[in-house]
Amino acid sequence: MSGPRERTPAFTLIELLVVISIVAILIGLLFPAISKARGAARAGVCLSNQRQIGMALVMYMDENREWTPRECGSSEAFGKPLNPGWAFVLRPYCDPRTRTDRTDHGVADRYRDAAYYRDPARPKDLHNIHYVNNGLFFTKPGTITEGRGKPPTRFGKYPRPAQVMYLSCFADDPGGVQANAWYGNNNDERTIAIYYDTQYSSQVVGGPQWESNSLRRQRIAPRRHGSTTNAVYLDGHASPVRDIAILDIASWDDGDYPTRAK
Repeated sequence: MSGPRERTPAFTLIELLVVISIVAILIGLLFPAISKARGAARAGVCLSNQRQIGMALVMYMDENREWTPRECGSSEAFGKPLNPGWAFVLRPYCDPRTRTDRTDHGVADRYRDAAYYRDPARPKDLHNIHYVNNGLFFTKPGTITEGRGKPPTRFGKYPRPAQVMYLSCFADDPGGVQANAWYGNNNDERTIAIYYDTQYSSQVVGGPQWESNSLRRQRIAPRRHGSTTNAVYLDGHASPVRDIAILDIASWDDGDYPTRAK
């Protein structure tokens, strides 16, 4: 005859509840660290993309007699060619498949394949370009001509290029007001690129996010990565920037003041 069966050890209900509680506590402790790591990774990808754009800017200047693309599209006098959009003219230096003698870059992708123009920390929407550049027209320190963009300018005109912002992270677009306008009417790559700049002080230092006039909305995201954002400077280098600095209009003042404003 067989002896009495041995009982298989098992967790009691209380023991199971204790284990589940411990696991939940550990997850609660780890989640902020994981979230912070993801945020740091996104910020790193964004900074890498901006460094690539900064290198493209330097190469563009080397090949174009030190001219830097600034305000995009509208500030030239009547009858002259439109100012080139930075995203349009710099793209061939990031992607050799593209070309600027075609208004669609020869790829007609509306920047969908331009991963180097995207910030993974920005909420997904219709925008395929996630950065805007400095098109502000200063006439003296602290004073800009609102709505008049700075035309292409030679690098030698900037007295402190390593300290002045050239490009930074694009703000959110609540309601898709900007995206619907900028990507509507089957706009091609050259046309889309002209919108990603700044011409008004409100676009840099705190325009209303829900402003129906997309020209007046804030276009800079000062806290895209926590309390910082990333920025490219006029000399082409890129680095993280504290929100207090990016929101200081002096950080965007290129120091090139025309002797006679039109």
